[in-house]
Amino acid sequence: GVKALMALLIRGPQDAVLAPVPQYPLYSATTTMLNGTLAPYYLDEAAAWGITRQELVSGLQRAKEAGATARALVVINPGNPTGQSLPKAVVESILRFCAANSLVLFADEVYQENVYGDAPAFCSFKKAFCELRAQGETGDADAAAAAAAVQLVSFHS
Repeated sequence: GVKALMALLIRGPQDAVLAPVPQYPLYSATTTMLNGTLAPYYLDEAAAWGITRQELVSGLQRAKEAGATARALVVINPGNPTGQSLPKAVVESILRFCAANSLVLFADEVYQENVYGDAPAFCSFKKAFCELRAQGETGDADAAAAAAAVQLVSFHS
C-alpha cells in the first residue's frame, strides 16, 4: 500500500516527502528506496510531540534547499513511537496547509486505538476533511477552496 502510493509520487531526487522525526522508518526508508528526497520536519517534544506550522514550513524549506519539490506530507496520528494524538484544530490546520502547498497528505492512522492517558481524543484526518467540505458547502469560501484542493490518502480511518 504505502510503497505503491509513494512510487506514484516520487519520480526521483527532485521529489521530496516531508516526514516526521521521530518516526518508525517506513516513510523515510521508502523515500530513500525510491530515490526521492526526504525532507524531515521535527515534532515538538515540549508541546507533547505536536506539529507546528512553522516546522512544516521549515520542512518545505529543507526540500527546496535540497533542490527538490515537496510532493507529500506524512502525518502519523497518533504518533509512533510517541503515542501522541493530534488535537482537532491541528488536524484541520494541516489539511489547510497541504491544500495551500499542493501536498498530498498521507494520514497514517493505524495506531488510532493506541491513545493513552491525557492525550487529546483521536480525530481522523478523514473526518476533519469531511467536516471541512461540509463547511464549504454551507458557504464558507475558504473551507470550500481548501477542501477542493486537499489530496488525502488515509490509512486505517
